[in-house]
Amino acid sequence: RIDIVKTSASAAGNIFWIALMLLPDLAAGVVPFAILIGSVQALNALNADSERSAMAAAGASNAMITRPILLLGFLGGLFMLFVAHGIGPMASSAFQNGIRSINADTITLFLQPGRFERVRNDLVISVGETQGSTVKSLFIHDTRDPTLDLTYFAREASIVETEDGQQVLMLFDGQLHRKNRANSAVSIIEFQTYAFDLSEIGRAHV
Repeated sequence: RIDIVKTSASAAGNIFWIALMLLPDLAAGVVPFAILIGSVQALNALNADSERSAMAAAGASNAMITRPILLLGFLGGLFMLFVAHGIGPMASSAFQNGIRSINADTITLFLQPGRFERVRNDLVISVGETQGSTVKSLFIHDTRDPTLDLTYFAREASIVETEDGQQVLMLFDGQLHRKNRANSAVSIIEFQTYAFDLSEIGRAHV
């Protein structure tokens, strides 16, 4: 999606924001190993330089060595607890919102009218015309579900922001065709409005 970044400054900012929101989980995964490896390295350095023997000869107890390590481990545990129950959920929510913004830019800026664009291996999107955040004649073919093929047709679609700040693709006056891969049965659902979560464009169904 380099074309999006070159076309829209907001898209570049969204990508930077997404990368930033990955840092809390990354830090939570690194901190325990960093404390462990750092402690082992410090103890090895003390042994290699015979500093533990010198400390013992000076009357220092083992607690003088273990106390900083235990304190550091305690602080690391508090940090991980704070990330898991505080920063982590907020960063995850902000990450999903960033994905929605990037996918919104994909639809309104990157897709060329009249062309069927494969935005990922199992998702094809085509638009008739784009006018800002409004799309005319939207087509979506979704084969991410291993049991169903989903095809959306909408006369018009618009990217709207919900009350909680999430961006969704709202489809108007269209149809949803559902094909069961097991027996090739097709069901057609007509709708006046249908909300398509933009965060789903970037990931497969689980």
